[in-house]
Formats: sequence, C-alpha cells, structure tokens
Amino acid sequence: MTLLLGLRRSWLLFKSRPYPFFLLSLASKILLRPPKLFSQTNPNTRRAIAYSLARAGRISEGVEILDQLVDQLDATVPWQFDLANEATRLRSELTADPTEALRQLQAWERETEKTLGLSEADESNT
Repeated sequence: MTLLLGLRRSWLLFKSRPYPFFLLSLASKILLRPPKLFSQTNPNTRRAIAYSLARAGRISEGVEILDQLVDQLDATVPWQFDLANEATRLRSELTADPTEALRQLQAWERETEKTLGLSEADESNT
C-alpha cells in the first residue's frame, strides 16, 4: 500500500510540474523506440507502444503497431479476442477521425488513472 501511495504522489507531482518541452521530447524519444528498448512478444507491450505513439501524435506509426498487434493475437483466446477488437476499433478511429481517437485515448487514460488511484481527486482522499 505504501508503494502505491508513493507512486500516486510521484505521478501527481510529475503531472503538476511545468516540465520544459525538451524534457518531454526526450522522454518520448526514449519511450517510443519499440525495436530497440522493448520486447514485442508481449501483446500488452505492443498495445502500450501503439497507444503511446498515437497519443504523441505519431498516428501512422501507431496504426502500424496496431496492425502488428492484431496480427499477433489469437482470436480463440478470449482476452486476446477482446484486445484485437479494441485495437481494431482504435485503428479505424485513428484513420477516420484522429481527433476523436485521441479523445478516446485520453478518456482511457483518465479511467486508468482513476482505477489505479493516480487521479488528483483520489490524492485528496488519502
């Protein structure tokens, strides 16, 4: 529980600070180099990379990774079937209406923050 509280506070501190653009740019360069830094064998890793690329505005690269993700998944496995459907929907949205797709990604991000107890509203309750 202490670790989770520490992570939550670190996350909120990071979100509240006005970091210079070059620092964020450097972070995106480090985090968004899938072939060199991250294993592509885990579908959740590939999903995170695709969503991060799309969220960073690198739509075509995100779509390419989503295509690779869907090809990697086994539709006979229920959780992989669900992940393939989610990835396919996001891919379609990214190509048809990138602005709406980014809104969806932001909504998922907020939902994840809330679920993990990382939202600012949750911090005031601790």
